[in-house]
Amino acid sequence: MPENFRERADLTKIIKSILDSYPLGNGILRELLQNSDDASATTQTFILDLRTHPSSSLVDEDLVECQGPALLAINDTLFSDPDWKAISTLHGSSKTADENKIGKFGIGVRSCYHLTDNPHFLSGRKLVIFDPHERFSSSPGGVRMDIIAEGSMYRDQLSAFDRSLSPDATGFYDGTVVRLPLRTIGQAAKSTIKPTAVNPSDIETLFDDFVERELSVVMLFLKHIRHICLKVISANGQERFVGSAKIPVAEKHAFSRTTGAQQRDFECTISVTLPNATTPIRQVWRILHAVRSTDETSRVISRQLGYDVGSKLADDKLFSHVALAFPVQPSVSKLDGRLFTLLPLPIHTKFPVHLHAILALTQDRQSLRNIEEIGTGSESRERLLVTWNRAIFDEFLPTTWAALLHTLVKQNEIVDIWSAWPTDVMNEYWRLILPNLMKRVLDLDLPVFPVFLNANVHVSLSSAFLCSESDDVAVLEALAKVGLVIVKIPQHLHNALPFAINSLWLDPKRASDALKSRISRLVAATEKDKDHILRYLVLAPGSVALVKELPLVPLVNGSRISLSDPSQKYVLVTKAESKIFGDSDCNGSLISLSDMPSDVAAVFCAASMPNVARLNRIHVQNYINTIFGAFNPADDEITSDEALSKVEWLTRFWSWMSESTWEDKRGLLQLVNHFHLLPTTRGTLRKMKSRVLLPISGPNAKITMTAWHILGIGFLHHTVVPYASAFQSFTVAANDIPFLISSISSQNISSLDSDPQSALLIQEHLLDSMGAGPFQLDSRNHHTFLQLPIFPTRVAISDPRGGRKSSRRQVGAASGTLIYMRVDDSCPVPIVRDQNTFFDVLPRSGALGTLINPTGMKKALDELGVLEMAIDQLAAQPEPVLDALLTRIIHRLSDLSESARRKLQDVPFVPVFGQTNRIPPSQVIDPRSKLASLYEGEPGKLPGGRCGTEPYLSLLISHGFFKREMTGEIVTERITYLATQWPAADYPRIFDKARKFLVLLDESWPNIQPALSITWNLAKPWMPIRKDSSLATPLTSRDKEGRPFLFDLVLFPVDGRIHNTALRRFLGWDSIATHILHDQLQRALNHTRHRPIRLHTLITEFSRRALSDKELESLKDIVSNRPWIPIRDEPPEIAETRHALLVSPIEPSWAI
Repeated sequence: MPENFRERADLTKIIKSILDSYPLGNGILRELLQNSDDASATTQTFILDLRTHPSSSLVDEDLVECQGPALLAINDTLFSDPDWKAISTLHGSSKTADENKIGKFGIGVRSCYHLTDNPHFLSGRKLVIFDPHERFSSSPGGVRMDIIAEGSMYRDQLSAFDRSLSPDATGFYDGTVVRLPLRTIGQAAKSTIKPTAVNPSDIETLFDDFVERELSVVMLFLKHIRHICLKVISANGQERFVGSAKIPVAEKHAFSRTTGAQQRDFECTISVTLPNATTPIRQVWRILHAVRSTDETSRVISRQLGYDVGSKLADDKLFSHVALAFPVQPSVSKLDGRLFTLLPLPIHTKFPVHLHAILALTQDRQSLRNIEEIGTGSESRERLLVTWNRAIFDEFLPTTWAALLHTLVKQNEIVDIWSAWPTDVMNEYWRLILPNLMKRVLDLDLPVFPVFLNANVHVSLSSAFLCSESDDVAVLEALAKVGLVIVKIPQHLHNALPFAINSLWLDPKRASDALKSRISRLVAATEKDKDHILRYLVLAPGSVALVKELPLVPLVNGSRISLSDPSQKYVLVTKAESKIFGDSDCNGSLISLSDMPSDVAAVFCAASMPNVARLNRIHVQNYINTIFGAFNPADDEITSDEALSKVEWLTRFWSWMSESTWEDKRGLLQLVNHFHLLPTTRGTLRKMKSRVLLPISGPNAKITMTAWHILGIGFLHHTVVPYASAFQSFTVAANDIPFLISSISSQNISSLDSDPQSALLIQEHLLDSMGAGPFQLDSRNHHTFLQLPIFPTRVAISDPRGGRKSSRRQVGAASGTLIYMRVDDSCPVPIVRDQNTFFDVLPRSGALGTLINPTGMKKALDELGVLEMAIDQLAAQPEPVLDALLTRIIHRLSDLSESARRKLQDVPFVPVFGQTNRIPPSQVIDPRSKLASLYEGEPGKLPGGRCGTEPYLSLLISHGFFKREMTGEIVTERITYLATQWPAADYPRIFDKARKFLVLLDESWPNIQPALSITWNLAKPWMPIRKDSSLATPLTSRDKEGRPFLFDLVLFPVDGRIHNTALRRFLGWDSIATHILHDQLQRALNHTRHRPIRLHTLITEFSRRALSDKELESLKDIVSNRPWIPIRDEPPEIAETRHALLVSPIEPSWAI
């Protein structure tokens, strides 16, 4: 008889293989939630219990290590008997025939073996503990016990549930607790399910991740659960809140294959509370559920597979339940949608919604079935499941989504309905979601498209103009404001639009036609909107045809017109042109190109229209003639107030001209060159033919030009300068000296005399301009040039005393004879009394002299030349200037030429004592000479002032400027002076001077030529006789010469001696005349004092002379009958001739 022989399975190996398909993560919590929801639980609590519980009274000793940290999942429902059976059956499930329950394979709960080797299940009065390793001593494989009947024996076993559910008085637990003791290191070492210990921190991380990623959405599509809470109990029993989520009021819906076709939507609010949060985080969702009927669902799938699949759909619990959840309050800008099968799957879609559907998944519930794996045969289950998934996304989802869009619009729950549309997606399953959804919306003609500029209003596409996001928003806004209903389709939806809808797209032709019936609204539109519409209607076709009948063309006056009237003429002008010519209708109505977009303006300019033309030179000439034609064309410059008022217009005109690209710009200038179109800095207008000076550049440009204004010269107005290139041939460089000089108004030159600062500025500008190149001034300009008070002249300082400067440089006209000099301020110059001008030859400003007399510049006087030149004018100088000149001249006497020094001798520049007038140095007595004593106390003779002090005195003396030697002129002058009739009081002073004069005359007589006239000088009293008497003439006096007894009774004896023989002879003192001796003898006879000696002297003198007979007769007459011969001295006695007796023979000459 055959014996029993069957396959056997190792339970732990099977569990291990299941775990290999179920990754560790939040999926464990989802599986526990799934079972709670299937059990109709409304609350779910997850607790990480880190405590270690007592282990004395356990079901089995092998559970001692299970009394430590554990994950607990608690809900508020009880396990049913089928549920108990399902969890004990591997690969079995109580949900096989229940389409309201999530699981289909009954193996999801085995994911708990990731955490534990011995899962605990407590519900009602039963406790089940699995032992897949079959290590329990009494019940290998697991144990179930009645806790009411047996719980008292295993209190420590039940103590591990003490913070999860509280039993009633009988010990009954009204709920379900799944306790998963975390695998310890010891358990992991001997586990054949998973050799990895579970750290409690891993569960805490699992909790945090679940709270962050799934807590807020995990209940969206669940049928029953509406509250979830997570906590941690520490090892010392402290409880820590991790997070919770709650649906305060929930519409829960269960759908099955048998409920028939239906659609429901509702609002669902989920509040999430987090640790330390003051208020819950609240999110409102709009959820829409849709189910097709079983028959319709079967037809859809059968049509795609080619056979009737009704029963197979039932076998796999497949039915067309599709639900969408969209966040409405607050809105979520970037929701990354996920797939759900009631619970979230780890599959992200990038949809703006979360999608629930009955999907065919891989065994690990991590992915959709591979779309490429369809098995073998046309009726394979793999093909069925893949086809099912595709039908969800291609057929059922688009219909549901279209309904959601309509619902969101009706409920007015969304600001931007486009945010509820799917974006471009690449997943093979839902790659057609966009075109399919668009097709459903269009087929149903749903009003779910927001009207542009009025997003609160939604229309169907059939009643609107369709546009894309690439279309110009400004144009769309403008068209919408005048009544066009526009729907702007996001770019990513364009490819989803069917070809048939192309006729709905907005284009210029359709817009133009529509606007013709909306003229009143178009007229009332803003200018900006009109511009946008104009641009749109012109640019796309590249012509103006679509706007001819629309009042969109802007005029310069601000109005808008159509071009439909061919009799009305228009001129196209730019903004600059409109500013210039817009105030006149001399050329017709002006269309403003600047009030059009530039590209639109270009189309208008290129268009050929009989009543529209571009502005040309004839138009411009017409305008200029109306404004400037009244000015006299013969005038070079217009100075009226009216001219000043044209500057602003001319600035705009020349700005436009400089930017103009006209080919006939030159022709326009030829047409208008006789008009006064060049504004100047003086507020005048210059005729173009007469040209205008360009402005001066540099730091002092402004004030320099102002200085030129004084002379009637203006420069191109600064507002026009940037545009001078437009009329370059009518400008002159500011450094054009001939043009500058020729433009001077002669009558204005005198105004510059009182403004030296302006004169200096003009001088500086001319100097800067001289480097511009060689030039010549004609006679007229040369004359004008010399009249300008701009030349560097040197003038005397009227009172230089006390300062370092003796002269100064000043600007002035180059009038009269120019004397060129090259000196500094220390050099004195005379004050010019005639028509001379001292031209100061400086390194810079002196260069102006080369324009006048280059040769004279080369012969410029240095200081010495200036001083010699000044000698001729010294006498005419005021005293301070004279002194300044003399100071320098005297110091440089040795440098002066001989002729200059001679000339200086006769210049009355020397101040003298005793008089105010200065006298020439040739008339001044050297105070250090012997002559000085002759003039002591006399006015006008000795040097005074600085000429009498050092070093001037020595310098003048050393160069022989003063009289120091006796001359004939001095002798004559002194004799005349001494011979003056003086009062008795002056006798001593005059006596002293006469005596000194006589001594000096005696010494100097050899050098005195020619000899003085005896008759003129000898008859004057100038001989010193006595201090108390007047002077005597040389004829009545004589020096004593050692023999005064020969004459002292006839002549006055002079106090002094004359040694020079020539002088004595000149004075007549070389010998005593005989008649003097006769007179002396006669008087001596009557004068008793010294008579003997006097007579003796006379007799001796007579004896020496050869007397004439007459003289002898005269002598006899004198002595006749009178004693005259001294015979004894003491006592004195004289005797007559007859009584005298000679001691010796008488000389023959004395014989009587």
